[in-house]
Amino acid sequence: MAVMVVKLRSAGVSREYRRSRRDAGIWMVNLVAGLGRRLKRDDGPQIVDRWLEKGVQKAYEDGFPLYQVTLGVLGVQSSFGLSTPLLKNTWGAVRGWRSLKPTRSRVPMSAFRMECLVVVSMGRAVSEEGLMRKQWLAAGLGIWLCFRCLLRPGELLNLRRRDISFPDGELGEEELLGAVVIIRRPKTRRIWKEQFVLCRDVNLVRWLRWWLEDVSGSRLVFPLSRYVWLQRFNQALSLLGLVECGYTLGSLRAGGATDHFQRHRNLGELQYAGRWAAASTLQHYLMEAFSSHISHSASRSVQEQLKAVHEKFEKLSSPFPMSAQEFLRQRE
Repeated sequence: MAVMVVKLRSAGVSREYRRSRRDAGIWMVNLVAGLGRRLKRDDGPQIVDRWLEKGVQKAYEDGFPLYQVTLGVLGVQSSFGLSTPLLKNTWGAVRGWRSLKPTRSRVPMSAFRMECLVVVSMGRAVSEEGLMRKQWLAAGLGIWLCFRCLLRPGELLNLRRRDISFPDGELGEEELLGAVVIIRRPKTRRIWKEQFVLCRDVNLVRWLRWWLEDVSGSRLVFPLSRYVWLQRFNQALSLLGLVECGYTLGSLRAGGATDHFQRHRNLGELQYAGRWAAASTLQHYLMEAFSSHISHSASRSVQEQLKAVHEKFEKLSSPFPMSAQEFLRQRE
């Protein structure tokens, strides 16, 4: 009987994380290649360390996110089979970059701006073809679901088809009952091993039902790596003129929480919806979010652009007329 050999260094790492790390590692190798060296596995550790350090410096100067660069270095290190001490200068550069970053609160995103991001993502999906169309569509629906269901980015990317349940009966039932989203590996699993959240956004439920039609239960709901999702997220921010606001994927949960509190003024309901283990943690979270929220206003020209984009959000009250599979196969 054959025995499956498990690599212990990968035993506690999810498949999604490994995919994100691999994608970021490829990006880092290409970045370094642009500086004059195509790194290979048989290069000595000193050569790899020297050129990766240059890559980190280049990424810092070009304004790439620190998370992306850190994951890229980890990807190269894992692919090349190198230990951390062998990349002393590279990790020293990463630590130096981290020390320069100001300690700042989470920057919550308003519902209005989230909906603008969804409009941009759907628009790009219509104008693209093939894999890019699928990525933009998944990115837009992921942004929407993360905000409305207060999901952490990792929780969203781990969702599988069997984790989302739609109401039975007539389609009108979704207005009354919504959809149930199961989180099987939550951050607070020491308190609740498996958690759920209700998605009561009628339009979003319709889109999710459309997106997941004929998708098998074991398939990922959003077949994206975190690196690719972050790329599409940042591209959409750039198109809207919101890059300087400091939004991250974590801004979606923070924004959803502040929006929920502003609408309902109910800490207990929000704590349950967001699955915070303690009310004190949620209170601190909201204090940070609101104090950060007021300092990120946009210029008049950006505000006018956002208004024009947001007018199209009402057109997303229902999905495209053809099935999701037909839409993904359709040429522009």
